[in-house]
Amino acid sequence: CEPAMKLACCGGILLRNPFACAILKIGNHMKLLDKTKARLASLTSMEKDLFAIPEVGFKEEKTQAYLRGELSKRGLLVTKDFGINGFQVTMGQGTPHIGLIAEMDALFVPGHFQQGPNAEAHACGHHIQSTIMIHVMELLQEETFTGTVSLFAIAAEEYIDMSFRKQLQDQGVIELR
Repeated sequence: CEPAMKLACCGGILLRNPFACAILKIGNHMKLLDKTKARLASLTSMEKDLFAIPEVGFKEEKTQAYLRGELSKRGLLVTKDFGINGFQVTMGQGTPHIGLIAEMDALFVPGHFQQGPNAEAHACGHHIQSTIMIHVMELLQEETFTGTVSLFAIAAEEYIDMSFRKQLQDQGVIELR
């Protein structure tokens, strides 16, 4: 294939993003589909587990522990902690360096059919996003690729209880600029 303008050539497919090519080179899509189907029970179980433990911003202790445990079971260890409850898992080395995001927080949703004790619920899909990213990292372990992939587990992306934020600020845990 002949790259045109800012398109990258990847196995005969023109892509606008050269980083997408790095992911596609992992293997053909049918093999990936088969591996994903083989993990259906694990995907479903993890999604349900995470859905059952909604925690709003900077209070994601159970979620963080659960994700760390699932990564550890798969031989993936945290390489860096950051912020409150955030962490990073990295595999590979060199370039390109691709970042994946797993957001951990839930929302305050009074009346949600599966709200937590303080009306928190996974109403925007972070539990599914985290489930998918853990399994993507697991699949990547089985492939040979060039470059680095980092999974960033992000806390407090959606919502933070304002009184809790003020408490963290007063304690010097966070600084507002």
